[in-house]
Amino acid sequence: MAGALAAIFLSQYGRAGTRLIAMTMVLLVVVGVMFSIQTSGITGWILVVSVGVIWMITTPALTGLVLEADPTRRSVPFAATAQLLGAATLPTLIGLVFASDGMDSIVLVSAICIAASLLLVVAALRLACPIHKRAK
Repeated sequence: MAGALAAIFLSQYGRAGTRLIAMTMVLLVVVGVMFSIQTSGITGWILVVSVGVIWMITTPALTGLVLEADPTRRSVPFAATAQLLGAATLPTLIGLVFASDGMDSIVLVSAICIAASLLLVVAALRLACPIHKRAK
């Protein structure tokens, strides 16, 4: 609920791409902390809840990013499906593949996926930027 309320509040400010980059950077920090310390006890619970809250803030930004990238709005109906598929499938696959290696492998792979996603978003925003288009 806290993540959803924060997402509603933050969705009123700035561009979706900027919010997505900011939340991804925060998520990278939280995952980095999870990777560098033992995720047990109250600290572990706080970090896990933080990932959930950040995820809830990030998800609406993805729909906003689709709206910014597709002015015709034809792809919007597919955004929620892609988000749900990614939210359900990727963690499940990572859990199945790395179940024997423990939490460290899952956190490391998750951090790599988040960093790769951030690079893709930055590249997409750069291509969609009006200033970049005028320079060509």
